[in-house]
Amino acid sequence: MSKIHPTAQVASGAQLAGDVEIGPYCIVGDECILHAGVKLVSHVIVSSRTEIGENSIVYPFASLGAPGQIYQNQAEVGRLKIGKRCEIREHVTMNCGSPRAKLLTDIGDDCMFMVGAHIAHDCTVGRKSIFANNATLGGHVDVGEQVFIGGLSAIHQFCTIGEHAIVGGVFAVRGHVIPYGNVSNNLNGLNLVGLSRRGFSDHDLKIMQRAYREIFLGPGVLFDRVAAAKIKYADNNHVQRIISFMETVNKKRPLTLPAQRK
Repeated sequence: MSKIHPTAQVASGAQLAGDVEIGPYCIVGDECILHAGVKLVSHVIVSSRTEIGENSIVYPFASLGAPGQIYQNQAEVGRLKIGKRCEIREHVTMNCGSPRAKLLTDIGDDCMFMVGAHIAHDCTVGRKSIFANNATLGGHVDVGEQVFIGGLSAIHQFCTIGEHAIVGGVFAVRGHVIPYGNVSNNLNGLNLVGLSRRGFSDHDLKIMQRAYREIFLGPGVLFDRVAAAKIKYADNNHVQRIISFMETVNKKRPLTLPAQRK
């Protein structure tokens, strides 16, 4: 049987697994689903159509599933889906999807959101991603798996952050970030430390570095450099992933590129 503190308010329509723990002064809405092992420490609000995956823990004053911060009236309420084993710290806010888009905000497994992080409406966050304190996503942002967003950084709406990228602290990201990229305002290279820790071989890292220099720092026009690298590195899946990302990413936002050389 679920362990619910007497001061908590749980709507009759909420679906709770048998071992869910709901601490003091939490509020759980009517269409919410809390899977096995979920723990709400205290003072947590879970609203709208929010689903929290197995063994996730939510700390005080987090607000999950509120409607997106959109000026227009939202006639239909979307969903917020949070994966398994996520850690959601104090004052984190996550908005549900909006009727203007896909009606879903989707958080992958094994993510960590530090104090004050914000996930806006219609975002997706890949598995094992980490958001440091007060990291913020605008609406319609897609974040790949194993991404790190530094503290006090903000990602502009409609941007895509490729897998295994790192965004430094206290920066505004206004464009897409390539997979494996290292961004501190501008694109500064590849996330070599993170990739090494995740088991990327020295051989692959050397090839990726070489390809990065040729694509982003070489002579001539970027379009031509990408086309040449696509042929030259046809047998390297990581380089091809970067190129594919650059070719197919949503054109509503620009690519984040290295600072212009003087």
